[in-house]
Amino acid sequence: MKRNSLVLFGYTLTGLAPSLVLANTEGGQVQTTTVAQELERQRQINAQLQAQIQQQQQVMQQVIKAVNNHQQVLIDHQGNIETLVNKNNRVSAEMQSQLKEQAERTSSTIPEPVEVNAQQNVTAPTPPRPETQANQPQVIAKREPEVQESAPRSRSAEDVYQEAGNVFTRKLTVETAFRYSYFDRKDLTLSGFLALDSIFLGDINLDRVRSNTFNVDFTGRYTINDRWQVELVVPTIYRWTDYQTVGQNNSSDGLESGKVDSSGIGDISAGVYYRLLKETEDYPDLVWNFRVTTPTGEDPYGIATSSSDSGNLNTPDSLPTGSGVWGLGTGISIVKTYDPAIVFLNLNYTHQLEQKFSDISSADGDQEGYVKLGDSWDYGIGVAFAISERMSLALNFSQSMSKESKQRLRGGSWVDVTGSDTNNATLGIGSTMALTENLSMVTQVSSGLSDDAADYAVSVRFPYRF
Repeated sequence: MKRNSLVLFGYTLTGLAPSLVLANTEGGQVQTTTVAQELERQRQINAQLQAQIQQQQQVMQQVIKAVNNHQQVLIDHQGNIETLVNKNNRVSAEMQSQLKEQAERTSSTIPEPVEVNAQQNVTAPTPPRPETQANQPQVIAKREPEVQESAPRSRSAEDVYQEAGNVFTRKLTVETAFRYSYFDRKDLTLSGFLALDSIFLGDINLDRVRSNTFNVDFTGRYTINDRWQVELVVPTIYRWTDYQTVGQNNSSDGLESGKVDSSGIGDISAGVYYRLLKETEDYPDLVWNFRVTTPTGEDPYGIATSSSDSGNLNTPDSLPTGSGVWGLGTGISIVKTYDPAIVFLNLNYTHQLEQKFSDISSADGDQEGYVKLGDSWDYGIGVAFAISERMSLALNFSQSMSKESKQRLRGGSWVDVTGSDTNNATLGIGSTMALTENLSMVTQVSSGLSDDAADYAVSVRFPYRF
């Protein structure tokens, strides 16, 4: 049995001070402890407890600090998320507004409403035309194939479309074009007969004509809306031609030459374009056109000629700058995108109206008569590649064919003009380059594939779009 009791011993020998003693009786033995020793032990225990409490407080402070840091991080992330959500909401509203405006402008192929989730990144199918849409939100649209005009074209694709057909996204386009063409033709004239099937006896004349033509054309296009566009073309022409003939005095000897040059305004033309079909993923861009050509240039009828001293070379006194007759033309252009290629096709027909002239002969004196140029039709086909946002390359083939012309003197009957029918075929390669936001440069080099075509031609054009 354990028992504790407080015992007063008496006095210490040195200081005679009273002392309190704790008597601990356990197992029949008595153990004594002074109050000072007990207090010292308690103080040690308290010190250990305080050290533990301080250590726990430090741990708690570290935990609280870490919690505060995590809370600040969460607040920052929440702010970023709210910013992204607000941005996506604004962009979604803009995209829906654009699609709504496009749907109002489109009379056919009306797209269904676009579903946009503002809380997540959304993607759109790649438009069939070559476009640059970096850093732009995209749209997941659950609807029929979208009319591709709703997506903005890249500059290179826009230039290609202008070459192949028309661009209806620019209000006004002003273009200056420079073109040089060279034509070299040789005619061999034989007057005699063959002896022994290998030897020619008679006169041989060799005529050579080298023609140089430099054109500066000014073109203006105005877009009424996304369906209609009008165009006006004012050409200016400078021509110089060298004539040579060998065979003076009906012999193979001698060389005679002459040079004639002329300049002036050409035949002014005006046209109207109507977009029948806007390009979609399944259908091409289809544009119909109607053109009127006016006889503002110098006509080629009734031009006097001059003869050399020998009479072997005849040269005209001037060169024509126009056809002299009114022309009515119509056609279509088809453009389809197969990213990154753009395929285009043009088909046109031109009807020439009968025209009356006070003189249709180069002989002395006026010989009044009528001229009916042959109708013509032409086509062109090609492919272009948008190799970057600002540049594209194109390869094209074109052919133009016209019927024989007719003429008649007043009171006479119609007579076919022999050799007036033509077949003009060319193969060209070109490029478009965006120089500034509104200005582009279009270059092309073409080579003639038929006798009626120019040997080669080089053109540079600068369309400026507002």
